[in-house]
Amino acid sequence: MIGPAPHILEKKQDFSGFDYVCRVNDMVPITKPMIKATGSRVDVLYARQRIIKNKPHLCEYADYVITTDRGVEQCPEKYKDKVRHYTCPLVIENRRSEMQQILGCLPNTGFRAMVDIHYQKPKRFYITGFTFYNGKTHYEGYGRGKRHKRLHQKQGGEIGLHKQPPQFEYFKNHIAPYVEMDAELEALL
Repeated sequence: MIGPAPHILEKKQDFSGFDYVCRVNDMVPITKPMIKATGSRVDVLYARQRIIKNKPHLCEYADYVITTDRGVEQCPEKYKDKVRHYTCPLVIENRRSEMQQILGCLPNTGFRAMVDIHYQKPKRFYITGFTFYNGKTHYEGYGRGKRHKRLHQKQGGEIGLHKQPPQFEYFKNHIAPYVEMDAELEALL
């Protein structure tokens, strides 16, 4: 599973030996640096509805796109055959409501993808490109612009309904013991 943290572009990683390569939001490899660092494979793309609405062409790169009801509604017709709601039984099942109750906040797309994949009990699950915004800064080039970045820095990763500390605590206690992860995420544990 490949997330948006900036360190993802700093080293080459080979995902060819995995059954599925899942990416989150706009981490689709359409730039040369992204392809060089992570390859070009996208079996499953977890995309928030805003990605489907504003960057529908990213659906083109994935075999399957998992999104919200609104994302499914906003998807252009030419990609409808790829798009599934989070309750898609194919690879991933929905845990959003359950997680929202446990966390006391709305889980973000990356965290939801981690939980959903973890519930599927894969033989091997590797996570890279996630830090839960631990550096208290928003990832450059990711998100909704300068205002969103300033708010994110000011609030230490707690924007709106997505609070990072409870998501990280859940990850640390319930997912991390069962997965492999990159050195940056492992260092946060």
